[in-house]
Amino acid sequence: MLLFAAAFALMLTSCKKDPEPLALSTLMAGTIDLNGATSPSNVPVNPTIVAKFNVDVDPATATATNITMVQDYDDAPVALTITASGNTITIVPQANLGTGALYQLSFGAGLKSVDALAITPLQRTFTTEGSFAPAGAVAHFTFEDNANDIIGAWDPA
Repeated sequence: MLLFAAAFALMLTSCKKDPEPLALSTLMAGTIDLNGATSPSNVPVNPTIVAKFNVDVDPATATATNITMVQDYDDAPVALTITASGNTITIVPQANLGTGALYQLSFGAGLKSVDALAITPLQRTFTTEGSFAPAGAVAHFTFEDNANDIIGAWDPA
């Protein structure tokens, strides 16, 4: 009977739970949900994006190679500062994003959990607040159902 009890105890302690694959739980820019069913259109031009996962992330894989952001209108990459701690990754663009522009944030298969299980690649899109004006634009006409002049901060002198 003692041998049976020891064998049963050994069986219970040797059974480990299988590690879970890395999966995105939440993706927020402040209070704005970037992981919802629809793409938000009111993200600030200087967002701090916080991604939370179901398990801890391997910080060595949370790099600009595995986490990318591009501007949709010209496919230009956006330089990011990426930090990982536990199950959270914080993503901050190194410069302000353009106003009214669509961006795509991607998590590649190289992003892994501490158990070396990769995430299924995914993309999320969002649009920044304001009217669209490409970087370097000198004149921009919104044509928003009126003929009112809008003068910005640009000084032609």
